[in-house]
Amino acid sequence: MNEQVVEMFFTLGDSSAKEIMDQIIAGTGVMVPEPEIRIFASWRFKFCDVAPDVWERIQPVIYERIANLHDKGKVRFRMLDPFQQRRWSL
Repeated sequence: MNEQVVEMFFTLGDSSAKEIMDQIIAGTGVMVPEPEIRIFASWRFKFCDVAPDVWERIQPVIYERIANLHDKGKVRFRMLDPFQQRRWSL
């Protein structure tokens, strides 16, 4: 089974990685889990409790929000998309 994971490198600044992840997921109906991995600025969130159809539906929203935060210099990221086996990197 494929994983439903968001993995990011956060830049140092005024917001915590957890606060930023809360902003990314806000309004999707999904709860942000505790990070599976936290190594320096690299955080990995595993969304095990999200139904595959919901995960697929919120992927574009998550991607757009992370891309906007990247453009503002808040995050550098890699997002793993288990359904289409793509990797997005900025």
